[in-house]
Amino acid sequence: MVKIYSEKEYIDKFGLPAKVLRIIGVPIYTMKISKGWRKHKYLLGLLKIREKEAVRQIYILGIKVWQRKDKLKELKLMNEHILRRLQEQKNIDYFRIARMTQKLITTALLHQKTFLPFKGCNKDKVVVLVAAGPTVNYYNPIKDAVHVGCNRALLKEDIKFDYLFTIDSAGIFNCSKEFQDYDCIKFVGDQCLGKNFQISEEFSNMKNTYRYKTNAGGLEHKFYLDIDSSPLVNAATVAIQAMQFILYTQPKKIFLVGVDCTVGLGHHFIGSAFDVSQRGESAAYCDEVNIKYWKELKNFAETYYSNTDIVSINPVRLKGVFQDVYTQSYLDSNSEIKEIICDDVKIL
Repeated sequence: MVKIYSEKEYIDKFGLPAKVLRIIGVPIYTMKISKGWRKHKYLLGLLKIREKEAVRQIYILGIKVWQRKDKLKELKLMNEHILRRLQEQKNIDYFRIARMTQKLITTALLHQKTFLPFKGCNKDKVVVLVAAGPTVNYYNPIKDAVHVGCNRALLKEDIKFDYLFTIDSAGIFNCSKEFQDYDCIKFVGDQCLGKNFQISEEFSNMKNTYRYKTNAGGLEHKFYLDIDSSPLVNAATVAIQAMQFILYTQPKKIFLVGVDCTVGLGHHFIGSAFDVSQRGESAAYCDEVNIKYWKELKNFAETYYSNTDIVSINPVRLKGVFQDVYTQSYLDSNSEIKEIICDDVKIL
């Protein structure tokens, strides 16, 4: 005996729910899901209804005769989609993005006061950047040159510095009083790296002292032309920041002194360096970071300051990066250097 009416719900070959109603074995209604559409078919396809999210369509003999879009439902679905996307991006730290934005804004406002007055101020002059590496002991001050010192370089008594830079408490750990008392223009940086690095705010109250910020703490480590509105690159040496300032003043020639990149050996020109391992750092790694950024700065300088010559005096680990020259006193004390470079040696 043939069953007059039957109803069946099942899972199709794609793993989706489906349904069929039959009268005397003839399907008078089917429902299937395909490509997101729920498709209803009546009377062997005479009438079809398609539904998808906020859309409903009716077909008779295969011709669409009616369609409706539920705008409210469509808007609701859109909002749900946006919420899902935000949930997918839940690992993004929006508060951190806000902090970085705030830092960029405050840096731009600060650097307008700090650096803008010095733009191009050393045009046609010779500037000497003096770091605190051991080779400083072989340098005799170049007459009439502008001297920019880094950290403890200020203790080199035969040099009268026009500018001083410091950013790390370790850099002036045994000469902070001398730094405060030194009569010149001083720049004190802020790394935002905590109390083991931070220089006290009282330094900012000194005469002729300017504060500046770097990209430490998550900003892109990139050299910018407009330091009057952008952060300076935070390498493992303040000399990189001092060099960015010097380029901004547009001298015709820059000499590098004491930029030895040998902190890993534990020596400065006045003796032992601060042991950075006390705060979890590797001095050898710091040297590698410094060399990396000096090479990047060279490319930056060649791009934007092609008329400025950069010369390394008695280079150690920066040999071959800029123009290399030597003092006779350094060669006399390091005879192996002359043997290595042979006839290529240039005497200052």
